[in-house]
Amino acid sequence: MFKSVLPGSRVLSQYSSFVRLSSTQAPSKAYTEILAKFRTDLKQAMVAKNDTRKSTIRSILSAIKNDEIEGNPKTEYELLRVYKGLVKQRMKSIENYKQSDRPDLAQNEIEENSIIEEYITALPIKSESDIKDEIQKLLEEKYPVGGEHVPKIGDVMKLCGELAENWGTTPKIAKALASKEYNQYFKKK
Repeated sequence: MFKSVLPGSRVLSQYSSFVRLSSTQAPSKAYTEILAKFRTDLKQAMVAKNDTRKSTIRSILSAIKNDEIEGNPKTEYELLRVYKGLVKQRMKSIENYKQSDRPDLAQNEIEENSIIEEYITALPIKSESDIKDEIQKLLEEKYPVGGEHVPKIGDVMKLCGELAENWGTTPKIAKALASKEYNQYFKKK
């Protein structure tokens, strides 16, 4: 009545096409280097018995692990998003502790926030103003002021999206900034 299913049997091989292979992206080089730095910094904080730094690094690593579980890409841009979320969380806590008249806890959150900010500045990502400068240079080279040709915004956004990696940002960020810069640049004409 029942057929036994043994590894290598015909019945099992029918269903092997339904097995989903891992579809996650490989982490970026910067991502793996940053995680390695976290681990060495955690060891140093443990040796130095710096509890604030140790707990902050552990919370960052925990947030990164949760982000990985959600299936988000393993890039430095994703790390920036995670860091900003942690900073926002700390700012809310600082506000709540100040309202509750708990300056000791607020001070601890301020210290943790400054540690997270250190890691944000260490990310190999260009600032928003640097990206805006790159977009302005691109617009000035391709479409000089006084020229009669005004490109479609979609063409400029596509070009910026393609050049985003060279600029040290994501296509999403480059396109968002390109839209703003496009409007400002072509208002001058």
